[in-house]
Amino acid sequence: MKYSQSTIELIRSMYCDHTAKEIAESIGISITTVYNLVYKHGIKKPKEWIFNPKSGGFKKGERNSPGTEFKKGQTPHNKGKKVQPHVYKSLARTFFPPGHVPFNHKPMYSISIRADSGGIPYKFIKIRPQYWELLHRYLWMEAHGPIPKNMVVIFKDGNSLNCQLSNLDMITRQENMLRNSSNNVPEHLKEVVKLNNKLTKKIKEHGKKQTK
Repeated sequence: MKYSQSTIELIRSMYCDHTAKEIAESIGISITTVYNLVYKHGIKKPKEWIFNPKSGGFKKGERNSPGTEFKKGQTPHNKGKKVQPHVYKSLARTFFPPGHVPFNHKPMYSISIRADSGGIPYKFIKIRPQYWELLHRYLWMEAHGPIPKNMVVIFKDGNSLNCQLSNLDMITRQENMLRNSSNNVPEHLKEVVKLNNKLTKKIKEHGKKQTK
C-alpha cells in the first residue's frame, strides 16, 4: 500500500519522541508498517531518545530496578554456602558431567573448510586444542620448516583447496601481490605477466647464488 507524503511527514515528526506503537495507534496503521516506512524513508531516532523513559533505556549509573544490582566489592549472599540437595537435583540435568565432550568437538588433526572475507575457501587443520592452522601452511612447514615473516605459501594452480605439497610454493609478499594483480589484466596478457614473474624470481635466485 502506498502512503501519502503527508503521512510520511507526520510519522517523521512524531518518531523523534513517540514509540512505534503510539504512532501506529494514532494514525491507524500497524506497528510493522511504521517500522517499514521509517526504514524506507531513512527516518531515525535522535541520540537523546535513549534518555526518554519511553525508550526503556536508562542513564549511566541508573537501573530500572534500583537496589537489585550488586555494587562493586559487595559479597554475594550465597558465598560459601552449599547448594541445597533439592535445588541441586532440579538443576543436575543442566550440568555437563565430568569428561563430557561437546557434540561439535573435532578430534586433533581434523580438516575443516572455511571461507575468508572474500569468499575464497581454505582448508584448516586442528593442530592444538582450540587452535586451527591453514592446511597448506602446516604442510609446507612440516616439509620445509618455519615460514619467514615476509613470505607466503601459494597454490601453483590457483586452487585454494589443492593442498598437495607439489602444488605449493613459497614466494615473497611483493611477488604474491604481483601474482594476484595478474588476475586483473586482459586474458591475452596473463601469460606474459606470469612469465615475467618467473623470470624475476630466477634472476633473484641467480643473484643470491653469486653472492654466496
